[in-house]
Amino acid sequence: RLDLKRNHLTALPKSLGNLTALKRLDLNRNHLTALPESLGNLTALKRLDLKRNHLTALPESLGNLTALKRLDLNRNHLTALPKSLGNLTALKRLNLGGNHLTALPDYLGNLTDAARFGPDGR
Repeated sequence: RLDLKRNHLTALPKSLGNLTALKRLDLNRNHLTALPESLGNLTALKRLDLKRNHLTALPESLGNLTALKRLDLNRNHLTALPKSLGNLTALKRLNLGGNHLTALPDYLGNLTDAARFGPDGR
């Protein structure tokens, strides 16, 4: 588990992708505007918390996190989602509340186990 919440991070190093055994990453309440593609190397990750950042887009490599059960993207600045998000079929909770999405893509229908898409992720 790596807990980096409530800092003033504006970027993450590419080397973060070397933590391949990591199961939980908490980046809640930072100032991130983008994520490195290397994030997709964290294939053991089960929980990723990115709420309350300044993300405007997500890397396609996010779709490599097929063990992910919980993804929190609440209160960012997302206007679209990468197509690869449809690969996250193990997701139980996906929180997309508080963004700038105007439509949901059809491929979210692949997330048949996702229990909640609401603003609080519960």
